[in-house]
Parts: sequence; C-alpha cells; structure tokens
Amino acid sequence: MGDLKVQVDHEGPFFYPDVMVTCDKRDDDAVCIIQYPCTIVAVLSPSTEAYDRGRKFEQYRRIATLREYILIDSQKAGVECFRRSATAENIWLLQF
Repeated sequence: MGDLKVQVDHEGPFFYPDVMVTCDKRDDDAVCIIQYPCTIVAVLSPSTEAYDRGRKFEQYRRIATLREYILIDSQKAGVECFRRSATAENIWLLQF
C-alpha cells in the first residue's frame, strides 16, 4: 500500500488502511488517493484497536462505495468482517 490513502469525502479526512480494494473505474488513474474503495482491511494492534473499531469505522461508513470492512486481530488470530446490508444502506452485518 505504501503511501496510498483513502479519502472519506471531497474534504477528507484521509486514512492509510493496511489493505484496500477498489473496483471503481473512477479510481483507475489514482496515484496516491483512492476515493471509491469497496473493501478496507485493518490489522489491529493493541494501541489502535479501539480507534479502528470506533471513530475510524464511523468515518469509513460514510464512503458510499464501501461494502466490507475487515478487521484482522493478529493477537488472537481472528478475523471479523463487517458487510453493508444489501437491503438497508446504514445497516452493517458482522460475520466471523
């Protein structure tokens, strides 16, 4: 990922996810900013876990194209996948 960041909306904020996927043609020529991700992955650490689960996820939910937010817990060897409901835009379903 390097210096590639995701932009929540046209004024920011910006974040540097561990991994992100975009399938949107509008991101084809992106050099350092992805604006239309469909999946974002965060590897949790003890120092960032609360922020990744809380405020950062709150911001990510504002991205209209985002469909999945995946949290990887390296300490417990666990994965959680939050998926936006296909029937209700503001409902996120958790899958383990």
